[in-house]
Amino acid sequence: MTVAVFYGGKSCEHDVSIVTGVQTAKLLEEFDVVPVYIDRGGKWNYVRRYDDVAAYRKGRIKCKKVFMKPGDDALYLNGGRRFKKIDVAVLCTHGAGGEDGALQGFLQLCGVAYTGSGIAASAIGMDKILAKKMFAAAGLKVTDYFIVKRHEYENALLGVVEKAKAAGYPLMIKPACLGSSIGIGKACNAKEFITALNAAFEWDNTVIAEKALDDFTELNCAVLKDGENYFVSEAERPLSADGFLSYADKYERGGLKGAGGRIFPADIDAELRKEVRESAVKAFDAVGASGIARVDFLFDNNEKQLYVNEINTIPGSLALYLFPSGPANAAQAPDENEKSENSGKDKGSFGGAKYGEGNVDALKMLISVAVKERDARERLRYKYESPVLRAKG
Repeated sequence: MTVAVFYGGKSCEHDVSIVTGVQTAKLLEEFDVVPVYIDRGGKWNYVRRYDDVAAYRKGRIKCKKVFMKPGDDALYLNGGRRFKKIDVAVLCTHGAGGEDGALQGFLQLCGVAYTGSGIAASAIGMDKILAKKMFAAAGLKVTDYFIVKRHEYENALLGVVEKAKAAGYPLMIKPACLGSSIGIGKACNAKEFITALNAAFEWDNTVIAEKALDDFTELNCAVLKDGENYFVSEAERPLSADGFLSYADKYERGGLKGAGGRIFPADIDAELRKEVRESAVKAFDAVGASGIARVDFLFDNNEKQLYVNEINTIPGSLALYLFPSGPANAAQAPDENEKSENSGKDKGSFGGAKYGEGNVDALKMLISVAVKERDARERLRYKYESPVLRAKG
């Protein structure tokens, strides 16, 4: 089987995507792996020696330009010569253009199976506002929020400030369609609110302002779905340096190691553990996700209320590190008194990703799901050769 690993991209999450792509490609050595690096200009490149992360930053990678054509499941070299038929595309493309349904739509036109969520679910998951609406419709709790459009910010800023005052500080200010905590800021007064808006509007035309919790715990949980079967990870508790996980916490301070590490499984009671895992499945289904996704939560320590924060349809490291013993073991919820072999503080970067057989099993399942879903789409759509459509034609 030929597996193309897509990573990089034009988004501001480009560097994060490289790390996920390299990690993932290394797990697929038993397959015919074709690394497809999307550079900052959006060009596709085949990289033979893909695992030198520093070479990407220095612009020293050796590559060949490649492309695909709608209706054709092969990669072509720039001169037009057919290069490789692609059986499955493993998507490690975080952010705009790679996680928002655009790349998924193109690969679907090419007839290529791809991992993760489909077009609609990817678009919803990328848009924090749409996702919150879907979560709320599914009966999940989300923090109070309001939306600020660019035209309001540029032409009616005083009204926006009044809206923030009415909502009550502190507020978390976020670009509506961005990940990796880029452009996020906390505002405790009007001056900080305007500063945070200025930063967020550098990245997006729509900003969401969420009511910040005074005392909270961040919790993450991954869901891997194969047909009707859900494989749900234990929750992890990332430890931040500044009260919330910033981009610097995640990627500039040595990953979660530099931020203080993580506790996995999270040190929470059995009731909250159960609620997190059940809510993760509900959030997964609420947006129509497929394959694997990581759901991020905020637990209000004062009100004892769990809130869904967001869903990541292409999470960092594909969230494989949350299945250290493989998805099959995650399917069987351990006894509430049982201690995981991975319990305690895990300080590896990117969520303590120490890859082993369990992670490879999870990735293989993800690939298998991608092929099944592609085949299902092909059976249900574009059936021009069916007797009914042929008769109408």
